[in-house]
Amino acid sequence: MMDLLGRKQMGVFRGEQGSVLVIALLFASILTIMGVSFMTVSGTDISIVFNETNHSQAFYLAEAGIAEATRVLRDSNDWDTQLGAPQPFPCPGMVPVPDGGCTFRVENDAADPGGPANDTNDVVVVRATGTFRNAAKEVDIGLTRLLLPFPPGGITSVGASTNVSFAGNSFDIDGNNWIPPSDDGGTPESQNNAACTSTTAPKFGIAVPDAATQLGVKNDLTSQQQDNVMGANPNPPWAPVSTIPSIGVDTTITQAELAILTDYLIPLATLTYSAGTQISSPPPGTLGTQANPKIVVVDATGYSGSDPALTLNATKGAGILIVKNGSLRMSGNSQWVGIVIVIGNNVEIDLRGGGDKSIYGSVLLAENLNVATNQAAGQGNVKVRFSCQGIDVANTAGGGRLRGATVWWREVF
Repeated sequence: MMDLLGRKQMGVFRGEQGSVLVIALLFASILTIMGVSFMTVSGTDISIVFNETNHSQAFYLAEAGIAEATRVLRDSNDWDTQLGAPQPFPCPGMVPVPDGGCTFRVENDAADPGGPANDTNDVVVVRATGTFRNAAKEVDIGLTRLLLPFPPGGITSVGASTNVSFAGNSFDIDGNNWIPPSDDGGTPESQNNAACTSTTAPKFGIAVPDAATQLGVKNDLTSQQQDNVMGANPNPPWAPVSTIPSIGVDTTITQAELAILTDYLIPLATLTYSAGTQISSPPPGTLGTQANPKIVVVDATGYSGSDPALTLNATKGAGILIVKNGSLRMSGNSQWVGIVIVIGNNVEIDLRGGGDKSIYGSVLLAENLNVATNQAAGQGNVKVRFSCQGIDVANTAGGGRLRGATVWWREVF
């Protein structure tokens, strides 16, 4: 009896041992599956991280290609040479060659009528590709050669007031295109509307923002003086119809836009003078030449002196001349080739005294206040002449930092 009972208990223990083995195997299987799953997930996560890293590196390389292309174009005076060069351009030295690199292509804007190798609208497209291991990215941008807009007149006033006063009849304000004399004076000035390639000429002699201002400026001039304002036909036309004075309405440049442009340009100044500065007969090239134009700035904010913010006497310069919140006076045999911006409160450009005062390019005026004082005044021999070539000179001021402004940007893939 006892022997039989012992054998039964032994059978039960053996059955329990079998169950434990099955459970242990089950748990082992579950742990194995969980371990494999964890390793798979971990491997996937690691792969995702590596892919994201590679794609980020590829994107940065594409951006490096954009930066290199912008540098090349800023250093180039003729973008057509880049359009016609073998493509794509490499940007070497970014990463070890086995890992990847970047290239870029320079293409003409599709809207340019000049065709693939002739940039006529000063806009090109750069397509940069970056590769890193198994990843690739492309970034495209549109670049414009010109930051400065083409003003619509020899004098363009976009402010709250435009009052002019010219003494005598020995001045001209001309919206036809004038090629400025050479820096050494060996090649004289010449008038040639066909020489404008990035815009059309003639422009208005004086451009203003509305018809009321247009009529006011006309009435500021005597009938004899009105003959001296030449250029495109006025719009709206005078009654009775007359081509002179060439004072036209144009709103392509607004006061707010000019203020933004001015604030962008001021930190790029090559030369900065304090308010009340008088410059007389400086050494040649001090204020820039057509071959080496400069950005010259006077910010007269808070200035309470009686002298103009800046006086140029018997002085030549080239590039961009900015006077903010003050007046600019030019006297003697003085000449500026480029853009002159006089903007802010109680501003004026005053061309007076003996000698010949000449500006080739354009004068941009923006008076913030509705004042009765003059924003443009002249006495003696004065010439303010629109010049595409002068504006081109202004766009090369500041060591080329005005070239290559981004028009648009997009990530392709």
